[in-house]
Amino acid sequence: MISGDVDAASSKNRTVSSLVVSHSFTDKLQYVFQHDFGYQQQATAALKEAYWYGINQNLFYDFTDTFSAGLRGEWFRDSNGTLLNIGNAGNYYVLTAGVNWKPQGWLTFRPEVRYDWAGSTALTFNNRSQNQQLGVAMDMVIQF
Repeated sequence: MISGDVDAASSKNRTVSSLVVSHSFTDKLQYVFQHDFGYQQQATAALKEAYWYGINQNLFYDFTDTFSAGLRGEWFRDSNGTLLNIGNAGNYYVLTAGVNWKPQGWLTFRPEVRYDWAGSTALTFNNRSQNQQLGVAMDMVIQF
């Protein structure tokens, strides 16, 4: 849990908490559940409170010591429409599939495919012109 002023110039409090539970079904199959909840004082232009919360679930499978795959499903509720700056409450969803490849012990490549969509007609993505989007990304982690 984290709680405190949003910035040094105001005394608006923001509190965010997370609950994370993980379970290994086998040596190769792991599951992670996470619930997040957030609250902020005077978050809207009318100085009203804002609430948001969500759940994400991850399933990971280790094929080898150097190659694993994962699936993630997420649900996010912006109760006041303030976090995404659209002014309307909404539900948002994400499905992601990705792999982790470690060609060296200090180097990991993580490509993924991600599909996001809004649970309403809210135009949230692509400069507020669409209510869904498909993304392909990759990052690299270097550990020393």
